[in-house]
Amino acid sequence: MDNSAKTGSVAERKFEKICKKRGYKVTKANDDQNMHEHWDYKVEKNKGPKLVDVKAAKKISRGDKDVSYDWTWVEIKNVHGNAGWLKGKADCIAFGQKDHFLIVQREELRVWCKEKINLKKKVSNTKDAKYNLYSRKGRKDLLSLISIEEMRKEIKCWEFKA
Repeated sequence: MDNSAKTGSVAERKFEKICKKRGYKVTKANDDQNMHEHWDYKVEKNKGPKLVDVKAAKKISRGDKDVSYDWTWVEIKNVHGNAGWLKGKADCIAFGQKDHFLIVQREELRVWCKEKINLKKKVSNTKDAKYNLYSRKGRKDLLSLISIEEMRKEIKCWEFKA
């Protein structure tokens, strides 16, 4: 398991633990649901179930020492060139932050990203990926960096703490 996968698993377990502590019924996605439908957990309490895709905080560039809590990657197309998690079946995206998760409605985020990201400008360096399309060398993915603070200000978000 590479570092990115380990970080993702830690964030997912942390999210699951918070859900259970708050009395939610939590069902983990199987591998097919995770990979093709882009969700990690089905979370249920009083209202109907919600599918949630958990995202760990990530580095902006591989060489960075620490993860960024100011900027986050969004996946428009995955490494195979198929629809990325921004177009998946999850109802919500849970972005890992230092001491909480920031929850947003996936569809609202998708629409916001479509307005914010320059879909005509493709860059080859992570430092230029803020609101531009970025693809990793040798892969078919399309990613972009978005500001957590801007997202917080412009679309409805919830903080989910332990």
